[in-house]
Amino acid sequence: MNRKYLEIGDSIKLLKVPSWDLKQREKNETKELCTATVIEKIIKKSPIVIIDYIDEYKNPWFTSIIYVNGEREIHTIALMEDESWQLVYKSNSNDSMPKEHEIALVEKQIEETMEKYEDEYMALAKKSEKLYDEKEALKLEYENLDKKSGLNNLFERVAILKEQKI
Repeated sequence: MNRKYLEIGDSIKLLKVPSWDLKQREKNETKELCTATVIEKIIKKSPIVIIDYIDEYKNPWFTSIIYVNGEREIHTIALMEDESWQLVYKSNSNDSMPKEHEIALVEKQIEETMEKYEDEYMALAKKSEKLYDEKEALKLEYENLDKKSGLNNLFERVAILKEQKI
């Protein structure tokens, strides 16, 4: 299928890295994350993507989120050739929606939701980490006091004696 016939909402399966991007990576001397590497990561993560933009030249674009060294990166990529992908679902068709398309839709919703609420989740994660650290510090204080006072050993001794009596 010709990429110029794709529309917003259509899903495609990325099959391979386009030859142009592979050639660009070979020329790349800076060792930065190039499009070929990004596409490889997308294919490995989830090769089904949804077209979310059509530019003035009728080139379809998709957006995907990948993680590089633990950091979330958003990549928007244009389809510039027809050999590296295949159509999964045409959004304006009357065909039943395939599972792959439905999964891609939900994954896209997850990505959009994560982006929208990222700051709030990060704030809660920091708060949770702080509370965990405080809990661990408090636990250590109790352990140190128990060692110093010997009170915990006394409670254990009473429990053992009560078991022996019964």
